[in-house]
Amino acid sequence: MQALLWVVTCLFEIKYTIVTQLWLGLSLFMVIILILNRTDVLKKAIIDNTALKNRVTFIVLFSLIGILGTFWGIPVPGGTGIINTRAVGVIVGGLIGGPVVGTFTGIIVGIHRIFFYHTFTSVSSGIIAMAEGIAAGLLSAQVKKRKHMWPWALLTGFVFEALHMMLLFGFENPFEMVYELVIQIAPAMLITNPLAIALFIGILEDTYKREEKIASDATKNSFKIIKLTTNLLKNGFNEKTAEVLTSAIINTVTNFTWVALFYNNTLVTFKSKGNEQSQEMNGAVKQVVNFVQDNAIKDIYHKDPYIILPIYNNAILLGHLIVGKEQKQLLTKFDIDLALGLRDLISLQIEINEYKEQSKLLANAEIKALQAQINPHFLFNALNTIGFHCRSNPMIAKKLISSLADYYRHNLSNSETMITFDQEMEHVMAYVDIEMARFGDRLCVEYDSSIEYKFRIPPLIMQPIVENAIKHGILPKTTKGNVVIKVRQKQKCYVIFVIDNGVGIDRERLNNLLVEGQGRQSIGLINVHKRLVSIYGINNGLHINSIKNKGTIVSFKIPREGEEK
Repeated sequence: MQALLWVVTCLFEIKYTIVTQLWLGLSLFMVIILILNRTDVLKKAIIDNTALKNRVTFIVLFSLIGILGTFWGIPVPGGTGIINTRAVGVIVGGLIGGPVVGTFTGIIVGIHRIFFYHTFTSVSSGIIAMAEGIAAGLLSAQVKKRKHMWPWALLTGFVFEALHMMLLFGFENPFEMVYELVIQIAPAMLITNPLAIALFIGILEDTYKREEKIASDATKNSFKIIKLTTNLLKNGFNEKTAEVLTSAIINTVTNFTWVALFYNNTLVTFKSKGNEQSQEMNGAVKQVVNFVQDNAIKDIYHKDPYIILPIYNNAILLGHLIVGKEQKQLLTKFDIDLALGLRDLISLQIEINEYKEQSKLLANAEIKALQAQINPHFLFNALNTIGFHCRSNPMIAKKLISSLADYYRHNLSNSETMITFDQEMEHVMAYVDIEMARFGDRLCVEYDSSIEYKFRIPPLIMQPIVENAIKHGILPKTTKGNVVIKVRQKQKCYVIFVIDNGVGIDRERLNNLLVEGQGRQSIGLINVHKRLVSIYGINNGLHINSIKNKGTIVSFKIPREGEEK
C-alpha cells in the first residue's frame, strides 16, 4: 500500500512539475503578447487582418510562438516525443488571422518540428501541426461571429489536441510505443494548451473590443461635434460663436483638458474642465497664447501637451483652434486625429455657411435682376391705355394709374426672398387690371376664392406664369379667353394652378419649353422653374400640360413647411 502511494505521489509530482514548466513557458508568451498588445502594430493587425502587411505580422508572431513552444517543450523519457505548447501559436494564429495566416503558420511550425527536433513522431507531429493551422483558419469566421470567442477557442483547442493524440496512433508504430507516449503527454497537453489558447484569444479579443469601443466613441463624438458645429456656426464664425463653441467642445469631448479659440490672431475664449477657479489660464497656457499671438502660425504646430490648428476658409486664415491636456501629459495619436477632425469640421461648416450665404445673395441678385427687367413695351402699352381712358373715362384711368403704381412698386421695392402668397397675388392683380383694360372683353381672369393664404413663396413667381398665359395663350385667339388661378391645399403642400383655354402648345415646343438652349423658350418660365427647383427640389418645379387649341395648365407645389402659423 505504501509502495502504491509512493508511485502515485511520484507520478503526481512529475505531472505537476511538467505542467508547471509548461505554464512557465506560456507565461513568457503571455508577457510577449501583453507587450505587443500595447503596440500599434498588433492593434492594426487585429482590426484589419486582410492587409498583406498585417497578415505577415501575424504569421511571423504566431510562427515564433509555435516554434518556441516546441523549443521550450519537455522531452519525454526515452526521447520518443516532447510535451509542448506548439499548438497554442498555430491554433491562435488560425483563429485570429484566418485561413491564410493559419495555413502559413501551420506549415512553418510543422516544418520546424519535422526537420529541427528529431523524435520518432517528428513527421507525424509536424503534419498534425500543419493540419491544426489550416483547420483553425477555416473555423476563424465562425468563432469570430460569437459574442465571446474564448469559450469556443477553449473547445477548439481541446478537440484539436484530442485529435492530435488519436492521429498519432494512425501515423506511428509500434502501438505500445505510441501508447506510452500518449499516456505521458496527453494529460498535460489536453489541460494546458486549451486553457492557454482560450487565454490568448481572451487577451486579443479584449484588445479588439477596446479598439471597437474607441472607434464607436470616436464616431459618436464625431456626430456630436457635427451637430454641434452645424448649430453653432450657422450664423458664421465670429467672436460670439467662438465662445459658445469652446464651451460645447470642452463639455462634449472628454479627451482634452482645455480648449482655446483665436479669431483674427486674438484670443477670443479659453475654457477648461473643472470649477470656475480652474478656468484661469496657468503659466503654460499663457505661454501658448503668447506664442500664437507673437508668431504667424500657418501650419499645424504640435508640442505636448497641446496642438495648435489653423482654421482656414478658402486659403484665408481665420483663426486657430488649440486643444491641450494637463502638464506632463501627452497627446495620443487618437487625440491628435480627433483634434484634426474637429478643426476640419469647423472649417467645413464655415465653408458650408459661406456657400449658403452666397446662394442667398445669388437668389437676391436674381430677384433684383427680375425687378430691373421693366418691359418697355408693357409700360408703353399701359401708358397708352391710361391716356385713352383719361379722355373717355377718367375714373378708370385713375384706377389704372393706381394699378400701374402698385405693379412697379412691388416689382422694384420688394427685396425679400420670401413673401406671402397674398402679397404675390396683389402684384398679379395689378398686372391683370392693366391687361384687362387694354383687351377688354377678350380677356377674363378668375381667382379661385377670397381665402387669405399666408403661406410663403418666392417673389415674382406667379406674375410671369400669368403673363405667359395671357400673351401666348389668350391673345393669339380670335375669341374670348379665360385664365383661372386656383390653389389646392393638401396635407403636405399647396398646389397652385394657372389654367387658360388659349391656343395651347405643340408637343415639340412643350418638351423643350423649360430646357435652356433648346429652340424657342419662355425666359420667364425657365427662370421661375429654376428658382422653384433650387429652393424646393427637383420634383417641385413647374409642371406644364397642354393640348393644342384646347389650353394649357401650369402648376407647381409649395411645401407646407413655409406656411405662416
